[in-house]
Amino acid sequence: APPSLRRGRIVRVMARREEVKDVYPGGNEVLDPYRWLEDPDSEETGKWVEAQNERTNAFLNTLPNRELLKQKLTEKYNYAKTGSTFKRGKEDYLRYYHYKNDGLQNQYVLMMQKSLDSDAVEFFDPNLLSSDGTKSIGANAFSHSGRYWAHGISASGSDWQTIFVREITSKQNTEDKIEWVKFSGISWVEGDSGFFYS
Repeated sequence: APPSLRRGRIVRVMARREEVKDVYPGGNEVLDPYRWLEDPDSEETGKWVEAQNERTNAFLNTLPNRELLKQKLTEKYNYAKTGSTFKRGKEDYLRYYHYKNDGLQNQYVLMMQKSLDSDAVEFFDPNLLSSDGTKSIGANAFSHSGRYWAHGISASGSDWQTIFVREITSKQNTEDKIEWVKFSGISWVEGDSGFFYS
């Protein structure tokens, strides 16, 4: 039996506590004993998450109707979803966009139309970026002309993003790439010569 399930009982996974505290103006102390868990890339955090997942699965595997529940939940979530249409760009680069999910896709796909009457075509599908569907679109913005789309991509829910620039007619990324961007917006300058980020 896994360590999380002993003698038919589910064992709690204890998190290590540290003597960590912050002192704020006025002498106010705030304890932060689990700060070590804030590092998602550390080996210790990875082992703790793995143990938590093992504990969760040990419980879920005891449910007599688990497969039926899974089937019913899948049916409830499996329907097509479409976001609101928005317009970006000018003249030759004016396009209409919306996000769409066929039902059970991990990430929404960005669709594009040349006019409101034309058929929507796929502009960008983040589901194709990884086999497990965990790469997603983060901060993003179209240039003023609409010719370029700057978009951040994050992996596995990370706050860190890599920003790429895509040309809308070719649907190809340029050579521009900005790595290690966190908690940033994207704001283009007039003339499409670049954008601000932090």
